[in-house]
Amino acid sequence: MELETEAAQVLAEPQVPEVLSAFLAKVESTEDFTASNMAVLIKEVQKETGHKGKGLFMPIRVALTGQTHGRDLNVTIALLGRNLVIERLKSQIKGA
Repeated sequence: MELETEAAQVLAEPQVPEVLSAFLAKVESTEDFTASNMAVLIKEVQKETGHKGKGLFMPIRVALTGQTHGRDLNVTIALLGRNLVIERLKSQIKGA
């Protein structure tokens, strides 16, 4: 996945491995892959890691879509599907 410069900068931030690993663990442990549950999982990651706002949402968005802008993140995650989300998160964590 070719990343735009802004997206590459997001993934270079120091909190990214922690955020993506925490979100991956949440995704792997849930069967409820709905937009509303993605919001819950992201909120849990926020509480666990202490990261919030762009420092929390942007790494997840960029890791999954390669873009810094787009539609509602929770809906996007649900539409991508559990398997693809897990695959992309693992790939990004490994590549970091």
